[in-house]
Amino acid sequence: MSGGLKRLWTAVPTLFGVMVVVFVLLRVVPGDPVAMMIGPEATADDIRRLQKFYGLDRSILEQFLIYLGNVATGDFGTSISFKQDVADLIVQRLPPTLELAAVAMAAGVALGVALALAAVYWRGRWPEALVDGVNGTMIAVPDFLWALLLILFFGVLIPVLPVSGRLDPTLALDFDTGFYLAESVARGDFAAAGVLSKHMVLPVLALGLPLAAVVSRVLKSSLLEAEIRTTSCSPASRVS
Repeated sequence: MSGGLKRLWTAVPTLFGVMVVVFVLLRVVPGDPVAMMIGPEATADDIRRLQKFYGLDRSILEQFLIYLGNVATGDFGTSISFKQDVADLIVQRLPPTLELAAVAMAAGVALGVALALAAVYWRGRWPEALVDGVNGTMIAVPDFLWALLLILFFGVLIPVLPVSGRLDPTLALDFDTGFYLAESVARGDFAAAGVLSKHMVLPVLALGLPLAAVVSRVLKSSLLEAEIRTTSCSPASRVS
């Protein structure tokens, strides 16, 4: 079995364990999902009927087995908050998620490469220590905390960037796909692309900064190792 298939196979029990933990936690935390659905004016009989309809009157083990069976057939249930099928919500949210992930990955790799090259170029001088300090900060702060800090700084203290949504409310555009940025660039609508890019700056930074730190550290180590090997194998070093 190849390394990739082996890692994929070992991820199955991990995924199953996460499903069990999340399922149990959602069942034991305070709060009644049925009460959230029908409101305070519902009677006790209404609540019991809905609990029976959704299988919430059964044991946690029975509920989990029913849940696994539904997931195996592609039925992820209905969202209580949005009152929509969960599978439809996933399909709707997948394109913007993939687009954001792709842009954040590209930005993180580009920044990481630039930082690594700068650190190698200024090796042994104060800019290298500065780059190492920046990398340490970026990798120490998790992405969700970066998101909060960026919102606080660029959305509240210095409100120059939007902190929610993908488009300005006043901008009405007709897209054929959920990949708004890619589609606007393909159409040549760079005004819309600019607005979309402005909305993506903060989430891209929040996701890309930790990745940039990892890329920078790995690339810097690889470049320094290659430099040492090249120096040790050069004719001048063998003569000396």
